[in-house]
Amino acid sequence: MTALKELFDLSGRVAVVTGGSTGLGLQMAEAMAEFGAKVVICARKADRLATAEAKLREYGAEVLTVACDVARAEAVASLHDQVMERFGGVDILVNNAGRAWVAPVEDMPLERWQQVFDLNITAPFMLAQAFGRHMITQKKGSIINIASIAGLVGRNPDAYNSIAYGSSKGALVNFTRDLAIKWARHNIRVNAICPGFFVTDINRKVYDERPEKIDREIPLGKPGGDSDIKGAAVWLASDASRFVTARSFRSTAARRLGNLTAVDRRPQRRRRSGCMQPARSGAASATRRRRRCGSVRERARRPSCWRLHWPLPLPPACCSRLPMHRPSRRRRFRRSRSAS
Repeated sequence: MTALKELFDLSGRVAVVTGGSTGLGLQMAEAMAEFGAKVVICARKADRLATAEAKLREYGAEVLTVACDVARAEAVASLHDQVMERFGGVDILVNNAGRAWVAPVEDMPLERWQQVFDLNITAPFMLAQAFGRHMITQKKGSIINIASIAGLVGRNPDAYNSIAYGSSKGALVNFTRDLAIKWARHNIRVNAICPGFFVTDINRKVYDERPEKIDREIPLGKPGGDSDIKGAAVWLASDASRFVTARSFRSTAARRLGNLTAVDRRPQRRRRSGCMQPARSGAASATRRRRRCGSVRERARRPSCWRLHWPLPLPPACCSRLPMHRPSRRRRFRRSRSAS
């Protein structure tokens, strides 16, 4: 049996963390360095990279810093070449670099919209493509995309008014799911972390302007701290999560998550046929309901409630109209004989 500590051990593995000089990126880079990984961090500002490198070396880790803008294809190619030359491979890719532009929808400049998407979704694609080729060759790897709770639900504009950020993070969530399915055959796991509100350089100004409104949207009443994302990052990077892929994990959640699944709120009434159908006047007789819903034996073989299977806001008139609800073979035979 593998010891629990060994499952989280990252010794000898190479982790690339984009946007790793500050904020959440530096948190995750520190966590992986602490668990024995060789860490590559990249960011645009060289002075911040030097400060981050000093912190990472305190853990005794081997560190490579690269000053680049991962939204540019030539910068991604240069980063890939430097990592391969220094370490000869990569095991973990953390797509953390991101940006936002706060503005009302009607005033959002198209140029700023494109800049947000270039860094938040195009860059993760280029990085996954570049480093994924090596992961496919070695038949293993872990890609962690840092999305956001804003990519799962709509956000209150009084708290955070950036439609470009939420839209791009939503795209990153679906990119995670699709890439995970496509690369599962190569033993490459792709997952996403969807943090709630963490005060970082990207949003510090927004938080300082409206701390009370933002805190009200957080169940714990405060933003994430300096180490609140470390555990999730190490877990997804290590063998402790080797049977986990295509998942998006919330590191916190907004108080109002919205209607993630549609549920009919009309009063329900259980019929003798075993079918859950919205209560309404003028319903069909019990005999007709039994004919539509099939025999007792057939109803026992299938779920009795459309609410477990029907994803639309409104149900069909009767669950018997779903494709899975067909008359029994005996009943169809009787009908055919009567028709003849």
